[in-house]
Amino acid sequence: MKLQRIDRALPGWRPAGTVTEVQDRMASRLGCADWTVELVWVDDDEIRRLNRDFRGKDVVTDVLSFSDLADAGTGAPDLGAGVAGARCDLWCETFASPEDGSVGEIVMAAAFIHERCLKRGWDPDDEIAMLTVHGLLHVLGWDHQDEDEERGMRDLEQEHLAACGRPHPLRCEGRD
Repeated sequence: MKLQRIDRALPGWRPAGTVTEVQDRMASRLGCADWTVELVWVDDDEIRRLNRDFRGKDVVTDVLSFSDLADAGTGAPDLGAGVAGARCDLWCETFASPEDGSVGEIVMAAAFIHERCLKRGWDPDDEIAMLTVHGLLHVLGWDHQDEDEERGMRDLEQEHLAACGRPHPLRCEGRD
């Protein structure tokens, strides 16, 4: 997949160039090469509104993901379960072809992430890398509603982070 970055946040902190390179490498390992996922930076008010409207949680959060892929469709899937990070068979039926639009959106709250990392002594680049792969996996049908799903998702996150030379911050710091 490819990431298309969209900046809708207020002026302030943004990730360094090195983490954006890592994000791009991780995205290229997942999904189909011609698929695009929008990576949208927003402010705290916007992510809170989205979290309230789509998840019923009226709080600021770090990342939200929205997938335009379907887990059922006609004909052969565009991406089969277990291939390139897909949790299940996936179809691109919301548009004529994947080249016509994105297959999903990852929304991140730059200021919230940066402030949390500063307060807790976390490396913001590692956190951004982990949140990116986490969001990409959500676009590809992964979730963490129970322990087994969460463990499977964390294992894949760790695999893709390690392949890009990054630690999994939740696992190496006992935050999991």
